[in-house]
Amino acid sequence: MEYFAFQWHITEACDQRCKHCYIYALGSHAKFQAMALEDMVRVIENCQAFCRRAGRLPYFYLTGGDPILHPQFWQLAGLLKEPDLPFAILGNPFHLTDDVCQKLRDHGCRKYQLSLDGLRETHDRIRRPGSYDETLAAIPLLRRAGIHVALMATVSKWNVQEIPALVDVAVEHQADIFAFARYCPSQADRDTTCSPLEYRRVPNHLLPKRPPVDPLPLREGPVPHRRDPGPGHHLRRVQLRQLPHDHPLRRGGVRLPPDGEQGGQRPHR
Repeated sequence: MEYFAFQWHITEACDQRCKHCYIYALGSHAKFQAMALEDMVRVIENCQAFCRRAGRLPYFYLTGGDPILHPQFWQLAGLLKEPDLPFAILGNPFHLTDDVCQKLRDHGCRKYQLSLDGLRETHDRIRRPGSYDETLAAIPLLRRAGIHVALMATVSKWNVQEIPALVDVAVEHQADIFAFARYCPSQADRDTTCSPLEYRRVPNHLLPKRPPVDPLPLREGPVPHRRDPGPGHHLRRVQLRQLPHDHPLRRGGVRLPPDGEQGGQRPHR
């Protein structure tokens, strides 16, 4: 049976004050709002009921703020563990230790997404000093506990030129997934977002990072599968998750309009 994923914002509490954070842009963080435990119980029950009717299994992506900073986070983790509901966390690295990571895995955490918004200087300027090194230091803690690690970059004019280098960082530090998303600006900082053309260039810059594959032989009969580069080739872990399976980039590239043209496409919201 397939999963149905729910992204669940449970708290606004956070150790960082990221320049692009929508929570702090709205000013609602003054109260550090967090969902009450009884409401979280009701959400789980509603999601389970929905999935039963849809013929799916629920999968929760816990986010915030930093979900671990919710005062009743471990009670919530226990509620998910009891019926064996898997979950992932979109959070910070600052409160992760070997013991915490193992406890997360024991409660059913399968994946932990960390943000990496540029190389050291850029990332620390966007988030907080020292957080680049703290983020990379958390990867082996999570992997030792058996939790998959995703590195997510929010692409903006601040870091768009560094995205290819971040793929190399992800491979070097053995992250399981590298993903990226477009920065959605507020009215006050619209100049920070990339143009459609700048954003469209990001996947093309990442294409050389794909693992090499043997060319398909020309022969009659069924088309063979591409050969997996093998367990020793760690680049197979880096995924361009933004692209659908029928996207031209998955068929060998896409022609970009000349510089200065926008190509008539608007970015997704």
